[in-house]
Amino acid sequence: MSNLIFYYDNLSVDDVMHIYQYANWTANRSKEQVQKILENTDVTILGKIDDKPIAFARVVTDRCIRGFLEDIIIVPEHRGTQVVNQLFKEIEKKTLEAGVDRLEGVSLLENKRFYEKRGWIIRKEYITGYKKLK
Repeated sequence: MSNLIFYYDNLSVDDVMHIYQYANWTANRSKEQVQKILENTDVTILGKIDDKPIAFARVVTDRCIRGFLEDIIIVPEHRGTQVVNQLFKEIEKKTLEAGVDRLEGVSLLENKRFYEKRGWIIRKEYITGYKKLK
């Protein structure tokens, strides 16, 4: 696998829209919506291999206590690879840099083991939890 490079600022709307087509909850977002998302989200991370977008994550924060993992999407051919772990490390690093040490999120129940393997504390029978980052 070629080198995975992460980008954080001035992300391309087209690159994010490319990633968004791979998730049912983001596939129908308009360019205008994606532009606003990029302008108003505290932590955005775009992963590229050979200049091709392959992963995107974003965290909305209050910049003091809590961050909420709003999107984490990896193109199908890179799911189940080290891209996942590298992206989660970047999410945690950038969230801490934003002044937040608790990361929360919501996902489908079928993803429970995925999050538990990454240190998340599952609070209920549906996936909602947090991970203390410090």
